[in-house]
Amino acid sequence: MKAILIFPTVFEAQGVFRLAGASARLGASANLESNGSLFCGFVSGCGCAASVERLKNFCAGKDFDFAVLCGFCGSCRADIGEGGLLFSSKSPAIKKAFLSCGIMAAKIATTESVAGFAEKKRLAERGFDAVDMEAALFEPVFGAEKFASFRAVSDAFDSKIPAEFFDQAIDRSTGGSSIKPFKILKALARDPALIARLIKFSAAASKIKKSYEESLCGLVLPALGSIR
Repeated sequence: MKAILIFPTVFEAQGVFRLAGASARLGASANLESNGSLFCGFVSGCGCAASVERLKNFCAGKDFDFAVLCGFCGSCRADIGEGGLLFSSKSPAIKKAFLSCGIMAAKIATTESVAGFAEKKRLAERGFDAVDMEAALFEPVFGAEKFASFRAVSDAFDSKIPAEFFDQAIDRSTGGSSIKPFKILKALARDPALIARLIKFSAAASKIKKSYEESLCGLVLPALGSIR
């Protein structure tokens, strides 16, 4: 059995790439084995047409049994806080693997940009538990029955960091993501109190990333590797 693990950003890919002894960068891939199954990690880029095209080109001629989109998301519910682990899949076998790890099944929406509080509230009213920028774009590449999304909540329902702050880090012409110092300074000039919130967010994000990587590498991969 062979599966692909898709990571929108280098930050989300680092744990698996480190386990594979590889360096993560946009468009890079890494191979590893778990429970006798082969996994290919791939850094696709964030949700945009360029990332979809990059993923399609990489998968051309390759026969993956299933695909798992991995990374972070925003919560649409006050009771699903930062660090919460969620998954979504229509595959009975993949569902069983995630549930065996204690990961919560969820309904995950996809938006074109980072969702702020008002958007997350609207999505919650429509029954969504969380929101990302890639799942609905990448699922058609593989088909619903071969696709899953595994997400850790990095952005709480009532996050105090403006959605625009995160969205401005995305280059939609490439799918790349990077912090732009000039735009950070402009945001801080408009809202000096933002720096304290960013420091708090950064500390929480480090813990969330550690939990996400430990769960993905230590629990999810072995469970998925047992699928036959």
